[in-house]
Amino acid sequence: MRGLSPIIGVVLLIMMTVAVMGAAYLWITSLQQSVQQTSSQQIGTLQRGQINVLSVDCNATSDAVSLVIRNIGTVTIPKGNVTLEVKDNNGVHLNIYSITLANNFAPNQIVTLSYDLGNANLSLESKTTSLTADSTYQLTVSFPDGTTQAVSCVAHS
Repeated sequence: MRGLSPIIGVVLLIMMTVAVMGAAYLWITSLQQSVQQTSSQQIGTLQRGQINVLSVDCNATSDAVSLVIRNIGTVTIPKGNVTLEVKDNNGVHLNIYSITLANNFAPNQIVTLSYDLGNANLSLESKTTSLTADSTYQLTVSFPDGTTQAVSCVAHS
C-alpha cells in the first residue's frame, strides 16, 4: 500500500490544479463579459447627443407645448422624428406626439420644437390631449439617436 500513496498524491494534485484552473477560467470569462458590456454601454452613451431643455411653455388655451433645446454634447444628433411623451402630474401616460426635425442638430445649436396637442395627426396614438390650466405635466422629448430629456411644466391659459 505504500506504493499507491505517491500516485494518489499526484492524481489529487492534478485534479486540484484542473479545478483551480477551471474556476479561474470561469471568473476571467465573466469578468471579461462584464467589462465588454460596460464598455459597449459607455460607447453608446458617447455616440448619442446630450441635450438641455432651456425653456418649456405649456399653453392650456391652445393645447400647445413649445420647447427650446440646446445640443450640449459633442455629437451631431441626426434629423428625423422627435417624439414628445406627455404625462399628467401623477405619471399617468396621456399621449405621444411626433414631429420631424428637418435638419441635423449640431453641437451648441439651439432648436425650438412646437407640438400642437390638439392635432391628432401628430399623435402616435391617434388622439388629442387637452391641457388644464394650472396643472403640472411631465414631458419627455426623445430624438432619433435615443437622446432623451425629461422636464415638467405648469400649463397656463
